[in-house]
Amino acid sequence: MGLKNKFYLIFTLTLLIISCKKENSSTVTEINYPNFSAVKPGNYWIYQHYKIDNSGNSTPMDIFDSCYVEKDTMINSKKYYKLNRPNHGNLFPINNLIRDSLHYIINSKGEILFSSQDFQTIFISYYDILNSTDTITHTVFKMEDKNATTITQAGTFTTSNAEKTIYLYSNNIVSNVKTGNTLYSEKTGIITESANIFQFAMYNYERRLVRYHVN
Repeated sequence: MGLKNKFYLIFTLTLLIISCKKENSSTVTEINYPNFSAVKPGNYWIYQHYKIDNSGNSTPMDIFDSCYVEKDTMINSKKYYKLNRPNHGNLFPINNLIRDSLHYIINSKGEILFSSQDFQTIFISYYDILNSTDTITHTVFKMEDKNATTITQAGTFTTSNAEKTIYLYSNNIVSNVKTGNTLYSEKTGIITESANIFQFAMYNYERRLVRYHVN
C-alpha cells in the first residue's frame, strides 16, 4: 500500500470514530429532577405550631420544634437520609428515613410521600368499613395545588401540596371532609405540615416554617 493510500485510510477511520462518538453522545440524556426533599446532612428546619379550628381560623402556639438531617444510610443498596424530628405523641407523621427517586420522595417502606410532577395518580385510596356494610371513612392521597404561593415567617415560597383527604360517612353518606396538607418547596423542603387527622377532633394542628438552613 502506498503512502497516499495509507493516509486516506487513516483519515477515513478517524472520521468514522469521531462520527460514532458524536452519535453516541447525542443519544445520552440525563434528566435532573427538581430537589424538593432538600435532604443533606447539616440541613435543618425550625417550625412553629398553630392550632386550627373547624372554621379554618388559626392561632399561633408557643411551641417550636426542629428537624435536621442526621446522616445518610444504606438500605437494600439504596441511600436514605435519616431525619431527626419530634412527633409530639404521634401528632405528626413519622417519616424518619426518606430518599429521592426520580421526581418522587419515598420513605423506607416504599410509600410515596410527594411527587413534583405526578398530579394525576391517586397514591392511596382505601375505605374503613364496619360490619362489612357500613362505610366509616374513605381516605385519599394525591398531589394538588401545583406551584401555589405559600407565606410563612421564613418567607414566600412556591409550593406543591401532598394532600391527604378523609371523607367521613354517616349512614353511608359523606357527612364531613377533613384535609391534611404537606407543602413542599423546591430546594427548601417542607414549608407547612398538617398533623395526623383525628376524625372527631375540635382542632387540627400545623407546623409552619420560621427558620431553616439548607446546603
